[in-house]
Amino acid sequence: MATQNVNIMLSSNPNESDRQLRVFPIKKQVLEMSTHSSIGTGTVTMPNVLWGNYCVVAHNSFVYTSFRSYSIIGGKPAKLIRTFTEGEINIILGEEE
Repeated sequence: MATQNVNIMLSSNPNESDRQLRVFPIKKQVLEMSTHSSIGTGTVTMPNVLWGNYCVVAHNSFVYTSFRSYSIIGGKPAKLIRTFTEGEINIILGEEE
């Protein structure tokens, strides 16, 4: 789920100048978000990033690297804040006691 003002970059180049494109061609890449990830307002995500399942991205983060499932990340650049505990994962998956 994404909130307002989220930018997901799937290509990169300096501008649309035909001459500069000869030196800096457009690079089209992918973003892979697994199930149930949450992206905070104002987040920018660069190309070639993979988020695992159930990731939470804090507001106004700049994400340029991949993160594993159950990660809570944030910052500029985004860093791992913490991962969900085993108890929290069990609640998410409906396996609570």
